[in-house]
Amino acid sequence: MRSIRRLSFIGLALAMPAALFVACGDSTTGDDGGAEEDSSTGRDARADTGAKDSGQDSSKADSSVADASKPDTSVADAGDGGADASDSGRDASDGSVVGDAGDASIDAGPGVSFMVLRVGAGATALSAASAPIFLEERRSGDGAIARTINLPVAADGANQPITLAGNSTTEGALSISGNGQFVTVAGYAAIPGVADVNETTSAATNRVVARVNKLGAIDTTTRLDAAFTGVSVRAAVTDDGNTFWVSGENAAGSLGGVYYIPLATTGGLQILAAPQNMRSVGIFGGQLYGNTQSGAGGNTLRLFSIGANLPVTAGQTGTNLPGFTAANTTPNGFMMLDLDAAVAGLDTMYVADTRTIAGTGAGGVQKWTYNGTTWTLAATFKTGLTASPINVAAAKVGAEVHVVCTTLDNPAKLVRFLDNGGANPTGVTIATAGANTQFRGVAIAPL
Repeated sequence: MRSIRRLSFIGLALAMPAALFVACGDSTTGDDGGAEEDSSTGRDARADTGAKDSGQDSSKADSSVADASKPDTSVADAGDGGADASDSGRDASDGSVVGDAGDASIDAGPGVSFMVLRVGAGATALSAASAPIFLEERRSGDGAIARTINLPVAADGANQPITLAGNSTTEGALSISGNGQFVTVAGYAAIPGVADVNETTSAATNRVVARVNKLGAIDTTTRLDAAFTGVSVRAAVTDDGNTFWVSGENAAGSLGGVYYIPLATTGGLQILAAPQNMRSVGIFGGQLYGNTQSGAGGNTLRLFSIGANLPVTAGQTGTNLPGFTAANTTPNGFMMLDLDAAVAGLDTMYVADTRTIAGTGAGGVQKWTYNGTTWTLAATFKTGLTASPINVAAAKVGAEVHVVCTTLDNPAKLVRFLDNGGANPTGVTIATAGANTQFRGVAIAPL
């Protein structure tokens, strides 16, 4: 499996020298002015009002889904870098349902390896309380699990536990580092079972960044003790594993936005104060980008660059990418690639637009292309989706791009599109979350 992934990354390196994904966000109906969201699909029940986005669902996870399997109770094995050695190449204990390998419609070869973040062990229903999280390494071809990495649920020296609110779709974004060696996720330095964990203060429950390498070695020594107090921390991104940029929702005392923090330190510096209510951050081609769904205070930013290159000082501002407006995207996960030899630098972007997909709804996985001057919406992939996408990852595999998204279905799905340049590829569900679990972030696996 590892050799397959290394071969896939040769093509990935040629296609995108700074390939990265990060995403998170809460679903809306396309109106950022405060429309109520559909809690029946596990989405956030409070809309983005620009004052305080609860960052969590009022609904319980759907426990009515039949699950004859036992919950994943395996313990990380230090001898294999934190991977669950009992998986034997596929974790069948977590209740996930993988697409039928005998169905020719999902035969895309092994594809590329990617990580998906799973919330919950399956034993108890998800709620607003802190829940354990796991990284599942899967194949984009058929969704099969290669290994499962259990993130820590207790402190170990300077390393902290990292958990997430069980029912918050805004949390749990994953990103691949600029150098391709790590995936990162932001969460809470809390053991499982802490009630309303995203309403705790950051002083009492530090917000924490987890960095995981290809061997499954986990570092959770990086802590924010004032940012995102009383609200959700949503995403973390790194260029080389030594410094991080962290995003979250708007907090009391203007403690939201985007923060910069070095590895293994406690504190963090707010570099972007407006917009306060952030979704994702990403690094592509040595530049920091972010997105928001908030229109509060006349904000018109949606998907934008933050300062110049990789800023580390306060007072940064955002600039919309040319072509992106509040009218044509409600972004969460996004990833930029270099696919067109005729255009210098990054020229293709996949965006998880969480507007409704039903009927003539504009939501789906958006494909944007750049001509050197402006970005243009080339297509919106929605055939095969049964709910809006929330996070997305992509990598070039041969002549195609494998585009994988997590969805706001309840239970959440992993859906794969094979983009060969056609306007409307059909998405195929390659995995479905098991009972009392949900999928959140997704990212290309580290080298």
